Amino acid sequence: MEIQQSGVSLMAQRAVKVLILEEDSLSAYNSKLILENRGYTVIGVADEAISGMLMAELDPPDVALVDVDLIGDINGISVAQALREKYGTRIIFVTAEPGRVILEEDFHQVGIIGKPYTDVTLIETLQEAAA
Repeated sequence: MEIQQSGVSLMAQRAVKVLILEEDSLSAYNSKLILENRGYTVIGVADEAISGMLMAELDPPDVALVDVDLIGDINGISVAQALREKYGTRIIFVTAEPGRVILEEDFHQVGIIGKPYTDVTLIETLQEAAA
């Protein structure tokens, strides 16, 4: 049975697995709550690239929310590239400075949302990335 919420199919959302890579624990927690409340499956939350890649190896995500600035030596753009190449993960960059994200041509399908963002912006961008 398909349930409609705000014109969005919850059945379709449940099939979408999301990985959250965010250096700010409060932002990560809020994003996780928003997504789970809308029926998405959050496979993991990490604040640095290596932990995120290990989570992806165990359960490859369909979409990843990636903060450009992560803790450690590997930035969000580098881990996003690895996720796309290894698992075909669609990427949504999350950053306080969206204008500074300069992407190579192979990132043409990603979304970029600026912090702070609303629940609506997060869900709409995720729906576009997952389509």
